Amino acid sequence: MQFTTTSAITLIAFASSVAASPLEARHDALEDWQVTDLAVSVPMGRPGSYPWGTLKANITDPNAINLGTSSDGSQMIVPAGSKGVVSFAW
Repeated sequence: MQFTTTSAITLIAFASSVAASPLEARHDALEDWQVTDLAVSVPMGRPGSYPWGTLKANITDPNAINLGTSSDGSQMIVPAGSKGVVSFAW
C-alpha cells in the first residue's frame, strides 16, 4: 500500500488530535486571581526625576493547589490565599 504525502499528513493530524483530546476534565475550574492593590507611576520628565514608569500590583491566588506527593509520602498542597507582589518598570 502506497501513501501519498497528503494521506500521511492527514493520518498524522487525525491521530494526534484523537490522542490529545481528553476523555474528561482533569482539574476543577480555577478561580481568577484577585488584584488587591494597583499603583502606577509615570515620570514627570524633569531633570533629576526618576526616569522610568512603574506598575505595581498585589495579587492573591484564591486556589489551593495540590502539587502531588512528596518523597516521604505526604501531600504537598499550596494553601488558598497565597499572595504576591508584581512590579514592572519601563
